[in-house]
Amino acid sequence: MPSQRGPRLVLLGASVIAAAVVWLACGYLGAPPTLLAAGRTAPLLTALLLACTWTGNVSLHTSSAAASITLVTLLVDVRGAVLYLLVAAIAWSRLHLRVHTPAQVLVGALLGTVAVCAATVYLRQ
Repeated sequence: MPSQRGPRLVLLGASVIAAAVVWLACGYLGAPPTLLAAGRTAPLLTALLLACTWTGNVSLHTSSAAASITLVTLLVDVRGAVLYLLVAAIAWSRLHLRVHTPAQVLVGALLGTVAVCAATVYLRQ
């Protein structure tokens, strides 16, 4: 049973506000510039996720897990790649609960990974 888009968009909007508060707090507390720079891409990435969710019910759980683990792997330690097993577990859970199709889960994982890679490359130029 696919989830309803309206409540998802409200929750995503609330998540964006919470992320902005966390980003500001990290800046105030002296977080590394690389981490703060990655946070500046959040509005663009969120707009992309909103568009994909509105049109295709993309798995945001899988997308956010893939994005987070990609960010850790690229900016902290390449050994973080082992955490992609968590992305697989999350993707499986979305399929098992029948809230997404395999295509929606795959697009979510790709969207999260590609968006973070693109943002990271852009910020390092």
